[in-house]
Amino acid sequence: MYGLAYVGVFKALADAGLRPDVVSGTSAGAIAAGLYAAGVALDDIERELRQMAVPSRWVVKGIPAIARGLTTRAGMVDGDLIERELDRLLGGRSVSDVHPPVVIEAVDIETGELVVMSTLGSPGILPLARTSWLTDVRLSEAIRASSSIPGVFVPKLLDGRKLVDGAVRDMVPAAVLRALGAECVVAVDLLSGQEQPVRVDNAVEIIARAIGLLEREAIRERLTSLADVVIAPVLPPPSASMAKNIERYSRAGEEETRRYIPQIRRLLAGPTA
Repeated sequence: MYGLAYVGVFKALADAGLRPDVVSGTSAGAIAAGLYAAGVALDDIERELRQMAVPSRWVVKGIPAIARGLTTRAGMVDGDLIERELDRLLGGRSVSDVHPPVVIEAVDIETGELVVMSTLGSPGILPLARTSWLTDVRLSEAIRASSSIPGVFVPKLLDGRKLVDGAVRDMVPAAVLRALGAECVVAVDLLSGQEQPVRVDNAVEIIARAIGLLEREAIRERLTSLADVVIAPVLPPPSASMAKNIERYSRAGEEETRRYIPQIRRLLAGPTA
């Protein structure tokens, strides 16, 4: 659901005539970044993310796993349906077939290694410990790996690795962009709303709130040190009823990005004489 905010960010940038030289993402950000880099229309990206946010098409396969016990499988949902749908939208492209270039991160759940998937190649000195690079990867595979929430989705088997959500180790892939030579990094922080008090009434809301608070603390310092601009739309907290207000997420991302357009333009113009 939160991934819809990225669509709003891209819409505001497009309206301002701004196009990133490189896009990166992990988890929901990987979906938005990958589809954007492949040239999928923003309205189509939004429609796809809306369908993923109400996952009746692909979650059914995972229900029997709950009944059998989670120890019998590596996740509740295998992710194959999502990957096939993504591959259809992407026309079978690999990470080397898109422009702007895309950088997607996942984590090898067995070794703990961060796996960066991009055609840009390794910058040599990697910004994070235990990091490796893959360049010959289908974009749909990279996105699925990066968005495979541990325990929910079965890890993506790729290059002999079991890959899961990149946010396990790096929630905002700004460090890699810096290592690749990016001069102006615009980050999107979707967790700023976690700082606001919220009422929680059920298990879904309590679990989401606890995870959000944990993630918020982990991300704060990295954003401050690595990004030139941090776009932080205040989003409604995850809840069992959030699908009813789904359009609010894209709108919040778009409105917040518009506030930062002048600052982004100044950074891109460089220092004045």
